Amino acid sequence: MAYFLYRLRILVTILLVAGVIAGVAYLIFTNSGERSLELYNRAVTAAIETAIGQALQQATRTSEAPLLRYQIVQLGEQENLERVAQRFNTTLEALQLANGLAPDVMTGNGERIIVPVNVREMIPPRKIRLYTVRAGDTLISIARENDVPLTLLERDNPPLFERDLAPGDTVFIAEPY
Repeated sequence: MAYFLYRLRILVTILLVAGVIAGVAYLIFTNSGERSLELYNRAVTAAIETAIGQALQQATRTSEAPLLRYQIVQLGEQENLERVAQRFNTTLEALQLANGLAPDVMTGNGERIIVPVNVREMIPPRKIRLYTVRAGDTLISIARENDVPLTLLERDNPPLFERDLAPGDTVFIAEPY
């Protein structure tokens, strides 16, 4: 009988250890799956918010949105910059300033430019360049790395201050003259 109890105790111990290992494995895999799903959902939500924001910006180019917005525009060959400025309710001078173009440049040659939408005068005067967000970037780290005041970065990128940055987002960086 003692031999039977000894074997029963070993069997129960083995089953108990196997149960604990199975429970821990279940918790690890469940948490990992939930975390992956949470990260995926965040990425999808950020992408949808960005797409909706861009669509709204395209659809509503009115004075009801007083915040400064930029748009990237592909110019045609010999496209008149004055007409581009009129189309986006800005001035030729603001367009030239934002892109670092000389005052005598009046036409495009197929390049992409940054258009300050609904801007009559850029205060402070600045050239704008594009920055693509990488994993781990924050608006504060971008401001520090580019030696730009956070308030100016916020003024030039209002949609990004309403949500978290996502890798691939475009940030407009001011370069003072």
